[in-house]
Amino acid sequence: MEEFFYVLLKYLQDIKIEKNDELKKFLDKYMVNLNKNKENKKLLNNIYEEFINIEEFRTNTSNKIYRLKSIFSNVNFDDEVEHKKNIYKNPVLQSLSSEYIYPNEIDTISEKDFAMIIKSFMHEINLCKNEEQIFYVFKKYFSCIPVKNVPNCYVSLFNTAKIISAIYSCVKSEINLKENLKAEEFGLLKADVSGIQDFIFSISSKEAAKSLKGRSVYINILTDVISKYIVGKLGLSLNNILYNGGGNFYIIIPKSKINEVDKIRKYISKVLLKAHKGKIYIAIGVSTVSCDGELLTIDKLKDISKFFSSVSEKVASLKNRKWNEIGIEENFEDIFGPIDNGNNNKKICSICGSVLNNSDEEMCEMCKSFVELTDEIKKAEFYSEEQEKQLPEDNSNNINIKEYKDVFKSFGFEIKFKVTKSNVNFKKYLINNTDFLRYDCDGYIFKSFNLPQESIFEKIVSFNIEKNNIGDKKLGVLKLDVDNLGKIFIKGLKTNEESGVSIGQIIELSNAISLFFEGYLNELIKNDKEKKIVAGEKIKGENWDKTMYVVYAGGDDTFILGAYNEVFEFSYVLRKSFERYVCNNKHITFSAGLGLFPYKYPVVKCANYTEQFLDEAKMYVRKNDELPQKNSVCLFGEIFKWDEFEEILEIRNNCIDIYKLSKNRAFLQKILNSTKGFKSIMSDISSKEKINIAKVHRLAYYLRELRNSKSEIKDMVENLVKTYEKMIVNSILNKSHNTCNIMVIPAGVRWAELNTKKMGESGE
Repeated sequence: MEEFFYVLLKYLQDIKIEKNDELKKFLDKYMVNLNKNKENKKLLNNIYEEFINIEEFRTNTSNKIYRLKSIFSNVNFDDEVEHKKNIYKNPVLQSLSSEYIYPNEIDTISEKDFAMIIKSFMHEINLCKNEEQIFYVFKKYFSCIPVKNVPNCYVSLFNTAKIISAIYSCVKSEINLKENLKAEEFGLLKADVSGIQDFIFSISSKEAAKSLKGRSVYINILTDVISKYIVGKLGLSLNNILYNGGGNFYIIIPKSKINEVDKIRKYISKVLLKAHKGKIYIAIGVSTVSCDGELLTIDKLKDISKFFSSVSEKVASLKNRKWNEIGIEENFEDIFGPIDNGNNNKKICSICGSVLNNSDEEMCEMCKSFVELTDEIKKAEFYSEEQEKQLPEDNSNNINIKEYKDVFKSFGFEIKFKVTKSNVNFKKYLINNTDFLRYDCDGYIFKSFNLPQESIFEKIVSFNIEKNNIGDKKLGVLKLDVDNLGKIFIKGLKTNEESGVSIGQIIELSNAISLFFEGYLNELIKNDKEKKIVAGEKIKGENWDKTMYVVYAGGDDTFILGAYNEVFEFSYVLRKSFERYVCNNKHITFSAGLGLFPYKYPVVKCANYTEQFLDEAKMYVRKNDELPQKNSVCLFGEIFKWDEFEEILEIRNNCIDIYKLSKNRAFLQKILNSTKGFKSIMSDISSKEKINIAKVHRLAYYLRELRNSKSEIKDMVENLVKTYEKMIVNSILNKSHNTCNIMVIPAGVRWAELNTKKMGESGE
C-alpha cells in the first residue's frame, strides 16, 4: 500500500501542505520501507511522473484547491463546446447519497474543508488492522479528490494510485528493466462471460422469483472470484484488476506472466463445463499489441483504447471457438450432449428441467443452492469471503460440483451472505455502506443485492393493488443499456483527433458507470427521498423495494421485473437521475424497453420480448433523421423520446385525477377510441395530404360531457385537449420531427386505464 501513500504525498506537495509536522510523521510511518529502498522509490516516482505526463493536465498557477471534474463532462463527439455548470464532484466521503452522486457547479475546496478531510482520513487509517482496510479507506476518501491540483483534472487520486500500484507490481520484480522503465512490456487480459441471459432466464416461470436473483448474483460473484483466482495464480496484487463489472473484467499483467494464462484458462473452462454443462463460458484473452501493431509499454498507456480494442477482438474470436482450449472432441458429450440419457420416465428439476438423481426431490442440488442464495441475500448486510492460502492445483480430475458453492471452492473461495457480522475468520464487506470500520469489516461493496421479501411474482405485483384495492395485476419488465458505450470509450473521451484515450480516463469512466447501476440504482429503489429529488410529484407509486425485483444491474445494462406501474415509473426516475449524474451530457444516454405481461407468463419469454422492445427503441429512425438517434424508450409498442415519456406520465396523472373526481372510467375508453386515427392524421401531415378535420376534433367531441362538468374536471379535460391540439399544430408547422409524438396521449391513457382498474376486473 506504500504506492497509495506515495501518490497522496505527491498530491499534498501539489497543494503545498505536506510539510505539516503531524502529516509528515503520518506519511513516514506508512512509507518506511519505501523510504529505505531508494531504488524502488525512484522506480515508483518514475511511474508516477509517466502517468501524470500521460494525462496531460494543465498547469495550475493559483493557490486554490480544485475539485475533481466529472469524467462525464469530458465526453464529446462533435466540435460543439457546451459550458455546463454542474460538472464538479463533491469532496465528500464515497457513499450512495445524492450528495456524493450528483455533481455541482462549485469548482474548489476550501482549505478548512480539505484539512477536515485529511484529519478524518488519518484517524481512520490509524484504525486499520490490515492492508485491505487501508485500501478501502483510500477509496472512501479519495474517489472524489483529483490526483493533480488543476482545474481540469478528471481522474481521481484513488484510481490513479490503483493504476500506479498495478504497474509498479508488474515492473518491480523485473530487476533488469528497472533502469529502463519504458522498455517494460505489459499484457492486457480480458475475460468475458457468455451465456448469461439464457442461464438466468431459462427456468420455470412458477419458481422464477425463488431462483432468478440467486443465478444473477452467482454470475456477479463468479467474475469476482475468477478475477481474484487469476491474479492469485499469477502472483499479482488485486490492484492489477483494473475493472470488473457487467460480466467482464480487465487485468494488467507483466509480459513474463502471459505464458501462464493458458493453463489457468483451461482449468477455469473445465470447472465451468463440469458445473453448467456448457451453458456458461468465460473467454479469456491476452494482448500485448494494439490493432496497429504497437507494443503495450508504459508510454502507450496514453492511448490505451487501442489495446482494449485489440484484446476485445481476441476475446470475441475465442467466444466463436468456445471450449477449444480443453478439446471439443474429448468433451463433446458434456458440451453438446443431453444432460440426461434420454429417459423420459425420470423425474426432472422443477426449475431447470434437468434429470433428478433422487426422485424424492423437487429440484436439483444446483438449483436448490440458487434458491438458498436468493433467500440469503434478501436481508443481507454483510458479504463474507474466505480464500484458501494455497490455491487449488489446476487438476480437473479432482473437481466435484453439486452446488454453486462447489464452483467457488474449485477456485479456492468460500462465500457467505450474513444479516449480522459473523465472527468466523472470513473477510467481511459491508454492503452498500462505507462505514465499514465501525463493523470491523475489511471493506465495502456496492451491489444491487436486495430483493422483495415475497418470492412469488403474483404477490410482488399485487402488493400495492391489494393495499389500495385498485390497479391491474400485471408484470412490468424493464431492460435498458447505455447507448453507444463502445464509441464513448474509443472516441468520446478524445480531446482532439490526434489525442488518445488514457488508461486513467478508461478506468474512471468504467467505475463511474458501475457505481451508478450497481450502487445508486438500488438506493433509488429503497429511498423515497432520492425519488423526490429527481421526479418531484410526478411519481405516484410507492413501496418500490417491495414491488420491484432487480434481476441484474451492472456494467451498462439492467433488467428489472415487478409491478408494472412501479417498474414503468422507475424507468423515468432512473433516466432523470442518470441525466443529472452524467452532467446533462447529450452524448451519454440510455435506451429502454418496457414490457407488460401476465404475471404467470414464462420469464424467458418476458426477457426475450423486452429485449426486442429495447432493440426497437435503439434502432428506430425518426422523421428527418438518417440514422437511429437512440436515447429512446419503447412503451406499448410505440417508440418515444424520454422527454415524451415525461408527457405520458403527466397525461396519465391528469387522467387519474379526472377519474378520482368523476368516479367514471368510461371517459378513458372514449379517449382511446378517439385516438385510433392518430397515426393516420400524422401520416396525412407527413405526406401533405388533406387532413380529415373530423378526426382532429374527435377527442374534443368524445369528451364533451366531461367538458361540461364542474370547473375542476373541466379544467383538467381542457388541459388534455390543449395538449392534443398543440401536438397537431406543431406537426403541421413541422416543429416536431417525431411522427409518434401524438401517441403520447393513447400511451398515457392506456397507463391510466391500467392504474384505475378495480380488483377483479383484470385477469392474470
